[in-house]
Amino acid sequence: MRLRTTQAAGTPPVVAAPSFVVPGAIPENCAFLEPLVDEVALCFFETRACLEYGEDDLPKHLARHALTYHVHLPLDLPDDPGELRASLIGLAEKAAFLAPRFYVLHPPPTEALLRTAVAALAKAGVPPGDILLENVGSPPIAPLLPLAYDFGMHFCLDIGHFLRLGEREILKDETLLSRTRCLHVYAPDPVGSGRHHKLSLLDDKGLAFLDDLVSRLPHLEAVVLEIFDRHGFERSLATWQARYPHLEGVR
Repeated sequence: MRLRTTQAAGTPPVVAAPSFVVPGAIPENCAFLEPLVDEVALCFFETRACLEYGEDDLPKHLARHALTYHVHLPLDLPDDPGELRASLIGLAEKAAFLAPRFYVLHPPPTEALLRTAVAALAKAGVPPGDILLENVGSPPIAPLLPLAYDFGMHFCLDIGHFLRLGEREILKDETLLSRTRCLHVYAPDPVGSGRHHKLSLLDDKGLAFLDDLVSRLPHLEAVVLEIFDRHGFERSLATWQARYPHLEGVR
């Protein structure tokens, strides 16, 4: 089993890709992405389906790729505390052999469920500092911030969610900015469908927002170009490299 890696202070963020960019499952995507990026975000988007993953879905040879990994936990996690606990433990156990650097979690609707989630992941060997709450608009992240700070949690900020769904007021919180380890980058669909488009489709205001946000995250470790098609991803990778050449975390 791999050992979980940590990133040295001052190291540029790595550029990461979601595990679904080209047709095929996670193994095919990791093979395609290995020459392009340093890290893959394992998109465990559906609880039941991902709990049923077997060797074909997460083969042991993934650990031999020259990649690090992190996990994006499901979008449909159950609200029942017992089911939530069992689901999170099961999912963390599925990914453990890849030593994910952190786990991205959408905000639960209540503090009680956040406590349950943190306790469950801790039982699976994931410390609170490696759980990253993501801004998703609804449920809002702001009511959970005091508890998240008490736990020592970190954060994943999503530029598309800020541009499309709001919550920009949380960006006044310097503690949140200093604890942000991951950034999701893409152009949101202008008609509000939730689809993720290539980075070059950001308008001037969107690009200015991204520039400002990147400059304010002193401990950023990973930038996920969260685009789920090959053309859009490859174009976005080129756009990112051209716009931020000083961030040398990509190969």
